[in-house]
Amino acid sequence: MLVSRARLGATMAEARAKAGMTQAELASHAGLDEATIVALERGQYKPESYELSKLAEALGVDELELLRRPAPGYLII
Repeated sequence: MLVSRARLGATMAEARAKAGMTQAELASHAGLDEATIVALERGQYKPESYELSKLAEALGVDELELLRRPAPGYLII
């Protein structure tokens, strides 16, 4: 399954907001730098698989949920 960095970043931001976390809180819970979270949400950073695992765990979601594509009919611009 391929997902763009921009799509992953948007999905991460949505999941973080849904979890009620700031970027700093997510970074702390995942053991990553806040700058990494900022870059990831902006679509400027491609996380390694272990980072994606840490992020999913910190957010309380499955890794595949973070990599999901939008349902057919959605337009991403």
